Amino acid sequence: MDNTSSSRSERLRTFVKWLEANGAIFPKVEIRDGTSEGGSGVYALERIESDERYAFIPHDLIITGKVCHDTVRITGQPRQQQEGEEYDPRHRRMMLSLFLIHERFVMKEASFWKPYIDILPLEFHTPLQFNEEELKFLRGTPAEFAVEERREGYREQYRAALELVPESVIPRDVLTFDNYLWAMTVLSSRSFSKDLMEGSLCVLTAESEVLMPLLDMTNHYPRTLVTWTICDDGVGFSNFSAIEAGQEIVNDYGQKSNEELMMGYGFCVPQNPLSCFHIKLNYSQDPLVEAKERILAAAGLKKSHDQYIRASELPIDLLPVLRVMVMTDVDLYYIGQEANRDLFEHVGLRIELRARFLLMFLLEKKLCVFENSVAGLPAKATTTNAQVALIYRTEIGDILRSTIYNLQVAEQDIMERACKVFEGGGHELPRYIYAEKSESAAT
Repeated sequence: MDNTSSSRSERLRTFVKWLEANGAIFPKVEIRDGTSEGGSGVYALERIESDERYAFIPHDLIITGKVCHDTVRITGQPRQQQEGEEYDPRHRRMMLSLFLIHERFVMKEASFWKPYIDILPLEFHTPLQFNEEELKFLRGTPAEFAVEERREGYREQYRAALELVPESVIPRDVLTFDNYLWAMTVLSSRSFSKDLMEGSLCVLTAESEVLMPLLDMTNHYPRTLVTWTICDDGVGFSNFSAIEAGQEIVNDYGQKSNEELMMGYGFCVPQNPLSCFHIKLNYSQDPLVEAKERILAAAGLKKSHDQYIRASELPIDLLPVLRVMVMTDVDLYYIGQEANRDLFEHVGLRIELRARFLLMFLLEKKLCVFENSVAGLPAKATTTNAQVALIYRTEIGDILRSTIYNLQVAEQDIMERACKVFEGGGHELPRYIYAEKSESAAT
């Protein structure tokens, strides 16, 4: 496929004609390629009023699970789920990926979807496509391991695809891992959740994500309010605010951290307020793990080991989980006495201090690894990928340092309160994980 600017402009014109010929309506919209003033994206040709529909995409131009299954016939089924077990969404994404490979490399000119396939990027800039020098900027960060986890997940799906898809449907010389990686990155960067299409006739065939030509060319801008209007024959789109002529029409990809944006789309938002540091709490080897999980369940807390820390705040359920993690068997015994609120004092200031100390210990270890990895970094971020990774890396360091500092301040505050309480010969009953006990302690 010729990827020159003139060739891409021609492909975009063909794509627009294909959309219009098949029922798409967007009279006030134009698509600009990367050589156009203002960059690639979707722009308003003239003023679009607030709540005015600027685009309509018929169901026939939406790629759903049914479209994929009708095209790519497989000889078997992925691992059969047990009765009542939810179907693994990874296999649904696998079918969408196989469909893209089939249309691009097998059907080629004969594909109905060729004009759309032709405007899809050939290259992406997620960490899965980073070279070795660019990957160095992720050392010591959660993304360093997330990249390999995602790559291995894709390899597992790819191996399953090789077993399920007959060579007569997709020859093995085109069903390669590189092509599968390309297709999966198309999905991660351009697909939409089927939940956005609730009420649509085609949502029943969507199964997981859907691909929606034209709308998937809009760029990300946080807090953009776009309304999806579901019709019997398609989906319409409007903006909460008016869009002036020449202004870019944007979309909000969702409440995503920079790690999510980098991993799925290949970019970061500087000073992203949603940026976070991912940690996993592992207490599976604790001999009291079963009792602690019962306490968590009784408090309505999930036992998920994944926690996401932002610079400005801790997750609402992180400290409660940490409090339970640092409990002794004596603490658990008294907390387990449902009716005896007087025993609430047995999980007082000591627990508060130990919970924060544990978190600070974990984060300081992470910060140590992060800072020790600086020595191996390239001198400059000379590529776009490296610059994106550096934005992410800088924010990770800021989150770790600010969180540790806030924990130190909180620890000092608790120590000062404890000294005042003990000097007066009393004992403070702090807020704990049960809401009603918190209220009792506060009074």
